[in-house]
Amino acid sequence: MGTRAKPLMKCILWFYDGNVRTFYAPAPSKRGEEKERERAFRHMIKLITITFKGTWRSAVIYENGGKELAAYYQGKRIR
Repeated sequence: MGTRAKPLMKCILWFYDGNVRTFYAPAPSKRGEEKERERAFRHMIKLITITFKGTWRSAVIYENGGKELAAYYQGKRIR
């Protein structure tokens, strides 16, 4: 079996009902790395602002290496 590419980013959502879920950006394709990072970040923003709008209390987006890229609390970006 082939090895899977690691996702570029992950997003952890803390929902109002007490659940916590981790979502991963799609694995990179063969495009340039910078374009892939932008695409992955847009995917994460869409996930929290459209897909799960109004259902989560906190959200944090991390780069694959563990660096925090953005944090949100009750729909507003705090860092």
